[in-house]
Amino acid sequence: MKKLVGNALEDEADRKFFGFIPVQVGPASQYARRVQKWMQAILVIQFAVCLVRFVALHDFAGCFWLVLICAVGWYAWSQDMNITYICVWGLACFFGFVFDTAALVLPLLLDMVTMSWLMIPLRALVPACELLGAAFAWHLYHDYYTTGGGAAGGADSEAARAIGELPDPMAKIVEGGDPASYGAAMFAGFKARGVEAQGKLAKGGESLQAKGADMQGKLAKGAESLQQQAAHGAGGFGQKASEGFAAARERAEGLRQQAAHGAEGLQQQQQQSEAEHSPFSTHPAAEPGAEAGALLLIEAPGTAGRGLGGRFMSQPPRR
Repeated sequence: MKKLVGNALEDEADRKFFGFIPVQVGPASQYARRVQKWMQAILVIQFAVCLVRFVALHDFAGCFWLVLICAVGWYAWSQDMNITYICVWGLACFFGFVFDTAALVLPLLLDMVTMSWLMIPLRALVPACELLGAAFAWHLYHDYYTTGGGAAGGADSEAARAIGELPDPMAKIVEGGDPASYGAAMFAGFKARGVEAQGKLAKGGESLQAKGADMQGKLAKGAESLQQQAAHGAGGFGQKASEGFAAARERAEGLRQQAAHGAEGLQQQQQQSEAEHSPFSTHPAAEPGAEAGALLLIEAPGTAGRGLGGRFMSQPPRR
């Protein structure tokens, strides 16, 4: 009886979809149940990228395909990590990764200049999350055969040896801890970097403050020096102005004296001219053979009022 049940289980285990998708017999392995948190985290990431694809990129057809991927993955998780549905989910993620990568690369090659650079990382999120799901599904597929659950011969079966030789890039990541530990480590790393950046900013602020104080001192010294130079320049300018005013005053005094002398000389010339053109003065013509006579108009002291206004005429004696 046990042999018949064993043969039935082996026949059931040998049945596969498309020749490579196994049909799970019995419950999931302990390892698959242990990594359920990774499945949940990847589905959350894919759903978040689906929202970004719908809201920011307006890619409704691609969003619909990503919704189907999330639905298949959620169903596989709800069915106790059923390897059959996980393989279907992984294949859907792989085909989505291929098509979305082509949809990302071709526009970059054709319209690199016109494409918005902000949209490039958003579009790159889509194939990245799909590649993450395909790699995790392959990791569970790899574990299903290498642990002996997927083959009748156990870990020493031909299928287990063949698949065990293939690479499993997600093994180190998944076996290194759960997503919560990675999230805590990433948060701690970001926090440490934030503290380090804050320390650098504080040091930079102190350095800038010291440089600002130094610059302020230099500016104060420069302002004081300029003030001293301005005061010295103002004193020198005042002294030069005083000297200029004194020189101008001396020059004006000299001009005034020259003007006074000139006025006095003009007055004397005017008096002399009046005296020469007075009707009381005569100039007789010289007689032939005799010297010309001169009429002298003399005003002696104490003779005012005598003769013609105190004046008298005298002629030189004739020969």
